[in-house]
Amino acid sequence: MMPFVVVGGSNNKAVLQVVCVVCEKPKQVTVTTEQLRELASPDRRKIQFVLPDVPRAQRELLITGTCGDCWNELFHPPKSFEAKKGH
Repeated sequence: MMPFVVVGGSNNKAVLQVVCVVCEKPKQVTVTTEQLRELASPDRRKIQFVLPDVPRAQRELLITGTCGDCWNELFHPPKSFEAKKGH
């Protein structure tokens, strides 16, 4: 789990901020305060069970520190590569 900072929240919500380790831009993820408590627990469940309503890209940010845009750049080849691969 990447380190995060709680930067805001209200109405039983918390806004977490993580800086992407690739592009170094701060990104935010909104969770409930109950989810935040479980994330902070050393014996937490897997993140997909703690944050089932949070998009996968945001969960990945919390796990690896890589934002969705950078993840796609790193691990998904450009469309032109895919088109050439089929020939």
